[in-house]
Amino acid sequence: MVHTQPVILNQILIEGRFWESATAELTAVGEMNGVVALLQTALSWGEAIAAVNTGLSPPLAGPVCSIVSHGAVADNTTLCTNAIQSTIDFCAQAHPGGSTVLVPAGAYRTASVSLRSNMRFHLDAGAGLYGSTDPRDYAISLQWFGGRQTHNFNALLFGANLTNVSVTGANTHLGPTGADLSRASIVDGVGWRWWCQAGCIPLMRDGLSRLWCDALNPTNSSLPKQLLPSPQGQGRPRLVDFYNCSGVTLRGFTAQNSPHWT
Repeated sequence: MVHTQPVILNQILIEGRFWESATAELTAVGEMNGVVALLQTALSWGEAIAAVNTGLSPPLAGPVCSIVSHGAVADNTTLCTNAIQSTIDFCAQAHPGGSTVLVPAGAYRTASVSLRSNMRFHLDAGAGLYGSTDPRDYAISLQWFGGRQTHNFNALLFGANLTNVSVTGANTHLGPTGADLSRASIVDGVGWRWWCQAGCIPLMRDGLSRLWCDALNPTNSSLPKQLLPSPQGQGRPRLVDFYNCSGVTLRGFTAQNSPHWT
Protein backbone atom coordinates (compact mmCIF):
# COMPACT_ATOMS: atom_id res chain seq x y z
CA MET A 1 0.00 0.00 0.00
CA VAL A 2 1.37 3.41 -0.98
CA HIS A 3 -0.36 6.72 -0.39
CA THR A 4 0.43 10.28 0.59
CA GLN A 5 -1.06 12.26 3.41
CA PRO A 6 -0.39 15.98 4.07
CA VAL A 7 0.59 16.70 7.66
CA ILE A 8 1.18 20.11 9.22
CA LEU A 9 4.02 20.23 11.71
CA ASN A 10 3.39 23.52 13.54
CA GLN A 11 6.38 23.15 15.82
CA ILE A 12 9.68 21.52 15.04
CA LEU A 13 11.61 20.39 18.11
CA ILE A 14 15.39 20.60 17.71
CA GLU A 15 17.50 19.74 20.75
CA GLY A 16 14.77 20.97 23.10
CA ARG A 17 14.01 24.22 21.24
CA PHE A 18 11.02 25.02 19.03
CA TRP A 19 11.55 26.44 15.56
CA GLU A 20 9.02 27.96 13.18
CA SER A 21 6.37 25.91 11.40
CA ALA A 22 6.90 23.70 8.38
CA THR A 23 4.71 21.60 6.15
CA ALA A 24 5.60 18.02 5.39
CA GLU A 25 4.12 15.46 3.06
CA LEU A 26 4.43 12.01 4.53
CA THR A 27 4.25 8.90 2.41
CA ALA A 28 3.31 5.46 3.62
CA VAL A 29 6.13 3.33 2.22
CA GLY A 30 5.15 0.00 3.68
CA GLU A 31 2.55 -1.86 5.65
CA MET A 32 3.63 -4.70 7.92
CA ASN A 33 1.03 -6.53 9.98
CA GLY A 34 -1.28 -3.56 9.62
CA VAL A 35 1.40 -1.14 10.82
CA VAL A 36 2.06 1.78 8.50
CA ALA A 37 5.44 3.49 8.60
CA LEU A 38 5.24 7.10 7.51
CA LEU A 39 8.44 8.55 6.13
CA GLN A 40 9.21 12.00 4.82
CA THR A 41 9.12 12.71 1.12
CA ALA A 42 9.12 16.50 1.21
CA LEU A 43 9.81 18.93 4.04
CA SER A 44 10.84 22.58 3.90
CA TRP A 45 14.45 23.22 5.00
CA GLY A 46 15.26 19.51 4.56
CA GLU A 47 14.75 18.40 8.16
CA ALA A 48 14.32 14.71 7.34
CA ILE A 49 11.69 14.20 10.01
CA ALA A 50 9.67 11.02 10.07
CA ALA A 51 6.63 10.43 12.24
CA VAL A 52 5.46 6.93 12.97
CA ASN A 53 2.04 6.35 14.45
CA THR A 54 -0.46 3.53 14.50
CA GLY A 55 -2.29 4.17 17.76
CA LEU A 56 -1.63 2.48 21.05
CA SER A 57 1.21 0.02 21.41
CA PRO A 58 0.29 -3.29 23.08
CA PRO A 59 1.10 -3.75 26.78
CA LEU A 60 4.54 -5.04 27.65
CA ALA A 61 4.65 -8.81 28.01
CA GLY A 62 7.30 -11.38 28.80
CA PRO A 63 10.81 -10.64 30.09
CA VAL A 64 11.65 -6.92 30.28
CA CYS A 65 15.19 -5.55 30.50
CA SER A 66 15.61 -1.87 31.43
CA ILE A 67 18.54 0.11 30.02
CA VAL A 68 18.81 1.91 33.38
CA SER A 69 19.65 -1.38 35.07
CA HIS A 70 22.67 -1.62 32.78
CA GLY A 71 23.97 1.88 33.47
CA ALA A 72 22.09 4.25 31.15
CA VAL A 73 21.81 7.78 32.57
CA ALA A 74 18.93 10.05 31.56
CA ASP A 75 20.78 13.38 31.49
CA ASN A 76 21.10 13.79 27.69
CA THR A 77 24.84 14.25 28.22
CA THR A 78 26.31 10.91 29.30
CA LEU A 79 26.92 8.70 26.27
CA CYS A 80 24.73 5.63 26.88
CA THR A 81 25.59 3.59 23.79
CA ASN A 82 27.41 0.84 25.70
CA ALA A 83 24.71 0.64 28.38
CA ILE A 84 21.92 0.33 25.80
CA GLN A 85 23.82 -2.18 23.67
CA SER A 86 24.72 -4.31 26.69
CA THR A 87 21.02 -4.36 27.66
CA ILE A 88 20.08 -5.51 24.15
CA ASP A 89 22.76 -8.20 24.09
CA PHE A 90 21.98 -9.44 27.60
CA CYS A 91 18.24 -9.61 26.95
CA ALA A 92 18.70 -11.44 23.65
CA GLN A 93 21.04 -14.01 25.19
CA ALA A 94 18.98 -14.53 28.35
CA HIS A 95 15.64 -14.71 26.55
CA PRO A 96 16.21 -15.85 22.95
CA GLY A 97 12.52 -16.70 22.51
CA GLY A 98 11.43 -13.11 22.98
CA SER A 99 12.00 -10.12 25.25
CA THR A 100 11.54 -6.37 25.59
CA VAL A 101 14.26 -3.77 26.05
CA LEU A 102 12.70 -0.87 27.94
CA VAL A 103 13.77 2.77 27.65
CA PRO A 104 12.22 4.47 30.72
CA ALA A 105 11.19 8.13 30.75
CA GLY A 106 14.12 10.49 30.32
CA ALA A 107 16.53 11.79 27.69
CA TYR A 108 19.38 9.46 26.73
CA ARG A 109 22.35 10.40 24.55
CA THR A 110 23.51 7.53 22.35
CA ALA A 111 25.13 6.54 19.10
CA SER A 112 24.18 3.53 16.97
CA VAL A 113 22.83 0.41 18.68
CA SER A 114 22.06 -2.91 16.98
CA LEU A 115 18.81 -4.68 17.76
CA ARG A 116 18.33 -8.46 17.84
CA SER A 117 15.76 -10.96 16.59
CA ASN A 118 12.67 -11.76 18.69
CA MET A 119 12.98 -8.44 20.45
CA ARG A 120 10.80 -5.43 21.16
CA PHE A 121 12.59 -2.14 21.79
CA HIS A 122 10.09 0.04 23.67
CA LEU A 123 10.29 3.72 24.53
CA ASP A 124 8.10 4.52 27.51
CA ALA A 125 6.05 7.72 27.76
CA GLY A 126 8.51 10.59 28.09
CA ALA A 127 11.46 8.53 26.83
CA GLY A 128 13.78 9.96 24.21
CA LEU A 129 16.92 8.79 22.42
CA TYR A 130 19.14 11.63 21.19
CA GLY A 131 21.94 10.92 18.74
CA SER A 132 25.56 11.78 19.37
CA THR A 133 27.03 14.34 16.98
CA ASP A 134 30.52 12.77 17.23
CA PRO A 135 31.03 10.37 14.29
CA ARG A 136 33.67 8.46 16.23
CA ASP A 137 30.89 7.18 18.52
CA TYR A 138 29.16 5.30 15.68
CA ALA A 139 29.68 1.73 14.53
CA ILE A 140 30.54 1.26 10.84
CA SER A 141 29.32 -1.50 8.55
CA LEU A 142 28.94 -2.35 4.87
CA GLN A 143 25.47 -1.12 3.89
CA TRP A 144 23.26 -1.00 0.84
CA PHE A 145 22.58 2.55 -0.31
CA GLY A 146 22.00 4.16 -3.68
CA GLY A 147 22.09 0.88 -5.56
CA ARG A 148 25.44 -0.35 -4.20
CA GLN A 149 27.18 -1.43 -1.02
CA THR A 150 29.35 1.09 0.77
CA HIS A 151 30.74 1.55 4.26
CA ASN A 152 28.80 3.98 6.40
CA PHE A 153 27.97 4.80 10.00
CA ASN A 154 25.19 2.62 11.37
CA ALA A 155 21.78 4.14 12.00
CA LEU A 156 20.84 5.21 15.51
CA LEU A 157 18.55 2.14 15.64
CA PHE A 158 20.03 -0.51 13.37
CA GLY A 159 19.19 -4.08 12.48
CA ALA A 160 20.47 -6.49 9.83
CA ASN A 161 19.30 -10.03 8.99
CA LEU A 162 16.75 -10.07 11.82
CA THR A 163 13.33 -11.63 12.27
CA ASN A 164 10.49 -10.55 14.56
CA VAL A 165 11.81 -7.20 15.74
CA SER A 166 9.88 -4.09 16.72
CA VAL A 167 10.39 -0.53 17.89
CA THR A 168 7.41 0.84 19.82
CA GLY A 169 6.48 3.86 21.89
CA ALA A 170 3.66 5.33 23.91
CA ASN A 171 2.47 7.97 21.41
CA THR A 172 -1.22 7.94 20.51
CA HIS A 173 -1.28 10.44 17.63
CA LEU A 174 0.83 11.60 14.68
CA GLY A 175 3.61 14.10 15.19
CA PRO A 176 4.24 16.76 17.84
CA THR A 177 1.30 19.07 17.06
CA GLY A 178 -0.95 19.35 20.10
CA ALA A 179 1.02 16.75 22.02
CA ASP A 180 2.32 16.88 25.54
CA LEU A 181 5.95 16.53 24.50
CA SER A 182 6.99 15.66 28.03
CA ARG A 183 5.05 12.40 27.52
CA ALA A 184 6.13 11.69 23.95
CA SER A 185 8.28 8.75 22.86
CA ILE A 186 10.98 10.20 20.63
CA VAL A 187 13.93 9.01 18.54
CA ASP A 188 15.91 12.14 17.62
CA GLY A 189 19.01 11.97 15.45
CA VAL A 190 20.17 15.51 16.41
CA GLY A 191 20.93 15.74 12.71
CA TRP A 192 21.37 19.43 12.04
CA ARG A 193 25.16 19.46 12.31
CA TRP A 194 25.38 16.55 9.87
CA TRP A 195 23.13 18.37 7.40
CA CYS A 196 25.25 21.49 7.74
CA GLN A 197 28.41 19.46 7.14
CA ALA A 198 26.83 17.96 4.02
CA GLY A 199 25.81 21.40 2.75
CA CYS A 200 22.33 20.01 2.10
CA ILE A 201 20.12 22.57 3.85
CA PRO A 202 18.27 24.57 1.19
CA LEU A 203 19.16 28.26 0.99
CA MET A 204 22.37 27.77 2.95
CA ARG A 205 23.13 31.48 2.52
CA ASP A 206 19.76 32.43 3.97
CA GLY A 207 20.09 34.24 7.28
CA LEU A 208 18.21 31.72 9.44
CA SER A 209 19.81 28.64 7.86
CA ARG A 210 23.24 30.27 8.10
CA LEU A 211 22.59 31.09 11.75
CA TRP A 212 21.81 27.42 12.48
CA CYS A 213 24.95 26.17 10.78
CA ASP A 214 27.16 28.82 12.38
CA ALA A 215 25.92 27.61 15.77
CA LEU A 216 25.81 23.86 15.12
CA ASN A 217 28.90 23.55 12.91
CA PRO A 218 31.03 26.51 14.01
CA THR A 219 34.24 25.16 12.44
CA ASN A 220 32.50 24.69 9.08
CA SER A 221 33.75 21.09 8.99
CA SER A 222 32.87 18.61 6.26
CA LEU A 223 31.37 15.14 6.59
CA PRO A 224 33.86 12.73 8.24
CA LYS A 225 34.21 10.34 5.31
CA GLN A 226 37.89 9.85 6.16
CA LEU A 227 36.77 7.59 9.02
CA LEU A 228 35.14 5.15 6.59
CA PRO A 229 36.89 2.27 4.81
CA SER A 230 36.64 2.03 1.03
CA PRO A 231 34.19 2.01 -0.67
CA GLN A 232 33.03 5.02 1.30
CA GLY A 233 29.37 5.87 1.82
CA GLN A 234 27.67 9.15 2.50
CA GLY A 235 29.43 9.79 5.80
CA ARG A 236 26.38 10.31 7.99
CA PRO A 237 24.11 7.84 9.80
CA ARG A 238 20.44 7.25 9.15
CA LEU A 239 17.89 7.31 11.94
CA VAL A 240 16.19 3.89 11.78
CA ASP A 241 17.51 1.23 9.40
CA PHE A 242 16.46 -2.42 9.07
CA TYR A 243 18.27 -4.28 6.32
CA ASN A 244 17.21 -7.74 5.09
CA CYS A 245 14.82 -8.14 8.02
CA SER A 246 11.36 -9.70 8.28
CA GLY A 247 8.53 -9.28 10.77
CA VAL A 248 9.44 -5.64 11.47
CA THR A 249 7.01 -3.40 13.39
CA LEU A 250 7.32 0.35 13.98
CA ARG A 251 4.62 1.83 16.18
CA GLY A 252 3.77 4.71 18.48
CA PHE A 253 6.89 6.88 18.44
CA THR A 254 8.09 10.04 16.72
CA ALA A 255 11.32 9.86 14.71
CA GLN A 256 12.81 13.27 13.95
CA ASN A 257 15.91 15.24 12.98
CA SER A 258 17.62 12.40 11.11
CA PRO A 259 21.26 13.06 10.11
CA HIS A 260 20.48 11.42 6.77
CA TRP A 261 17.52 10.19 4.74
CA THR A 262 15.30 8.64 7.44
